[in-house]
Amino acid sequence: MRAKCTFFDVYDTCVRVRLEAIDIFLREAETPYAPADVAELLAIAPRDLSAWLQDAEVKKIDRAAFFQILQGGTSYICQLYRRVVERGAPVVHTRDDIAYIYGLAPEAVHRACDALGIREATALLLPKVFAHIPIVL
Repeated sequence: MRAKCTFFDVYDTCVRVRLEAIDIFLREAETPYAPADVAELLAIAPRDLSAWLQDAEVKKIDRAAFFQILQGGTSYICQLYRRVVERGAPVVHTRDDIAYIYGLAPEAVHRACDALGIREATALLLPKVFAHIPIVL
């Protein structure tokens, strides 16, 4: 039997938690950052991070390198960050921004926004939009 939930459930238990962990890490950890910590935090395989560091000729992970890794990584959280940057880190998200940034079906985002009677969403409204997007696990 498949479990039914919403994208808000996924976002709240996976994405938000990881974003908060990244925020705390960047505020509290001393540089250079340990590659194992960065790999775990960004959900990147340690060997992939090592390969990236070697290719980029990065010897130590400082704050700038961390954001380069975040933008170039293949994990969902890295893709999310890259998409936000590509969209110019909007304060107000269009329906298409939401679908693209979070990797959601545009039709599902449009239905959610229609249900809420909105055309755009700020960070405060995103959880409400996410709560109207069903996900089957």
